[in-house]
Amino acid sequence: MHLFAIIALAAAASAQESELASEAGAIVARSTNGVRQVRQQEVNSFDLSNAISELAATQAADMSAVREMMTAMMGREDSAITATVQAVASDMTARTMGLMSTASANAANLATVTDNLNGLTASVGDQLSAAASAQASARAEMTAAAATAQAEMTATLTAAANSMAARMADMSASNTEQISAAVTASVSRGNALQTALTRAITAVNSTMIASVSGKMDSDRHLWMGGCSGGSGCWADQCLDRVEIDTARPYFFKRTNTRLRTIVAGFFRMNMWVINHRNWAHLSVFINGRRITHTYFHTAAQWWKDTHQDHTHYIPANQDFWFQACGGTHGFGSHGNHHRQEFSWQGTRQAS
Repeated sequence: MHLFAIIALAAAASAQESELASEAGAIVARSTNGVRQVRQQEVNSFDLSNAISELAATQAADMSAVREMMTAMMGREDSAITATVQAVASDMTARTMGLMSTASANAANLATVTDNLNGLTASVGDQLSAAASAQASARAEMTAAAATAQAEMTATLTAAANSMAARMADMSASNTEQISAAVTASVSRGNALQTALTRAITAVNSTMIASVSGKMDSDRHLWMGGCSGGSGCWADQCLDRVEIDTARPYFFKRTNTRLRTIVAGFFRMNMWVINHRNWAHLSVFINGRRITHTYFHTAAQWWKDTHQDHTHYIPANQDFWFQACGGTHGFGSHGNHHRQEFSWQGTRQAS
């Protein structure tokens, strides 16, 4: 039973196939047994040599132990079993030596790969160092250039700001002077314009006042009436019968025979009367002077009418009235025999 186990172990050992490869910077060992099972193991390249040495020592010890066991179990060295086992052991030894040779070759290859990797690593390190140095140099140059550019830009901006501030100060002073001059000129022109407008308005007002004051009011200012009784010759006509009196504020009835002006202006004086003597006269008196006078002569006792209708300019505060001669008739019940009318017409236009 022990013999078959040893034989199976030897057969299994002889049936295994080994494969070494380098993947992603590591040495990969693969072994395939007779039942198509694959075992893959990655070993570090730096530990592979020690592992191979330990494996070889372990296999040699195992082989010595196997020989001793076989010798103890089988007794005689010339037996068939002993010969078979020895043959198997020799084969296993040969295979082990082959594996060790392969391992040595792999170790040499590994050393070569390691050297190549070390060289590559050193080259990459040198390149990285050179790149880092170049980058540091470029960064230093860029920093220096940026500092220089910033200093130049700061100087330029400072100079521009100072220049702009100076120009703004000059412009402000110039604007202030111009504005002050413009304001002064505007005030002067405004004062002159205001003076001219005031004079023009005063002149217009004076003209309008004079023009309006010379116009007849829409409200008529007059006195209408007459004398209740008749009179003989050279009698001032009385004013005791009043129909309308709106004479103020231009004139008024001062006495029973006199009207007086309040303001100077044109006044219309109108009177008609019937009389019955042969002589008939009707006169206008202004301020004690006879201004107009009518003449009429017929046979005695004839009825006739006499008229005076004139407009006179009369200064302020002067009396005006009518005087008649020739047997004048009185006012009557409705003024149908005698009527006196006095009215305001307006002022004289300024020359």
